[in-house]
Amino acid sequence: MKHRAAAAGAARCPAPGPAGGTEQVFIGGTVLAVTGTSITIGGPDRSVTAVIAGSTRITGQVSGIRGVKVGDLVTAQITESGSRATVTAIQDPAEPPSAGSLP
Repeated sequence: MKHRAAAAGAARCPAPGPAGGTEQVFIGGTVLAVTGTSITIGGPDRSVTAVIAGSTRITGQVSGIRGVKVGDLVTAQITESGSRATVTAIQDPAEPPSAGSLP
């Protein structure tokens, strides 16, 4: 299993998928930009922009993507396939992993 940490608090894990590979990215950081269709999460040295899909789960103290604001501290699970990144789940506010596990 491959993990890579980044300033924004990211870990990458390969996931089974079609040829070309799929990775699950678990990231925690500040919301730098957000619209109804995408979100950018990052820190001082790295950021990730991903698509918000109809299937994206949004949990925490917000009721939907419209409740997520620039400056919020969030955690997210993102699926990357080729050059496409799609948000699987967002927690706002961020919830730290329990007992060393990823969200």
